[in-house]
Amino acid sequence: MYDIEEIKSQVKIDDLVGQTVVLRPSGTSLLGMCPFHDNHNTPALAVWPATGTWKCFGACNEGGDIFAWVMKRDKVEFKEAVRLLAGAAGVAPRLGSAAQQKPPAASPPSPLPAGPDEPWRNRAEEFVTYAQQVLRSPAGDRAREYLFKERGLWPETLEAFRVGYMPKAHYEDPGRWGLEGKKIWLPRGIVIPGMWRGGIVWYAKVRRPVPEKEPGGLVDYIGGLSAAECITGDPKLEPKFGGPRGGTATLFGHPLVMGSKSHPVLILTEGEWDAMLGWQLGNDLADVGTLGGAARHMDARGLAFLAKYASVGVVMDADATGDKAREYWQQLRQVNPRVVVLDPPDHDLTDYCKHAGARSLRQWLARAASDLMRSAMDGIEAPEHWQRCQAWAQNEAEMTLACSANAG
Repeated sequence: MYDIEEIKSQVKIDDLVGQTVVLRPSGTSLLGMCPFHDNHNTPALAVWPATGTWKCFGACNEGGDIFAWVMKRDKVEFKEAVRLLAGAAGVAPRLGSAAQQKPPAASPPSPLPAGPDEPWRNRAEEFVTYAQQVLRSPAGDRAREYLFKERGLWPETLEAFRVGYMPKAHYEDPGRWGLEGKKIWLPRGIVIPGMWRGGIVWYAKVRRPVPEKEPGGLVDYIGGLSAAECITGDPKLEPKFGGPRGGTATLFGHPLVMGSKSHPVLILTEGEWDAMLGWQLGNDLADVGTLGGAARHMDARGLAFLAKYASVGVVMDADATGDKAREYWQQLRQVNPRVVVLDPPDHDLTDYCKHAGARSLRQWLARAASDLMRSAMDGIEAPEHWQRCQAWAQNEAEMTLACSANAG
């Protein structure tokens, strides 16, 4: 049994919904486009952080708490929603009096990520391949210039991560992706695919040209959003990222996807830009990846996957969103001391590279990897270290089989 109230105290409704929806303040509530029906104009989804509830006032006409959200989002029953949220929050099952009188049974292995269905994967592969071809062509000149000058990414890195460019916004029939309901949105912008073992595309983000506070943004290179491209009616309120729905979140930049040797320590950044830059300058020092956003939390299967690493360093951006993320990772560290929260060297790794240079960022990555290894060595003789190694070996074999099945 899990303590429902403890889970509610650990998982905030705005953080949970914010993993998939861009929320904007409106009085005591937060508003966003409902992801469960065709909602492109007026935001139909309302979230109330004070009460921990949400409601869609559009076609869904449904609402509830964090458990109701996960039940609808993942199409699972209440019991499974509780288990998933407990895993994400690091809440352990509560034993009853009868259970306390006997040793607990061995925990079943964490479920393996299933990933999107084959039709979605096939169409996503076509989309990513097309975007890569455009980025390599003259039509992608300005986008490549942005990626090099503003993001510091080399052509080799763009190829390794299969980064592409979508030159024109497009809506597709959901049937092409094996889905139903609203059309599939493929906005204009930089395409960043998230891949799983074997290079299978599990999700695809598109960084859109939205107005930014400082010069040097994507708008300066490929032009701003047209009226037809806006989904909110105001370019300043447009979400930075869009892309095809139906994908599955996964750890971005995994070494077995990238074809690189795995290291005993992992550095997790806030987003894909920093992960690609960190990999570019430090993939011989540590594994570098990201969950894809500050609001994303580890679920049970993610925590099992990270069991491979002797130490995991987390570096979030130096802003309010990053502060909130650091609080989560600090809490996770209380139950998993292998997690180490790192201080960012600048606002983020990309800014540090722009201001101090690539050599300085590589030196920072080297120090971080060294500190993480030192932290790992401090506990290497502990019994849980060997248990973790055994658990990883079993998990690795199961994930290899799952990868082979997905590839087939």
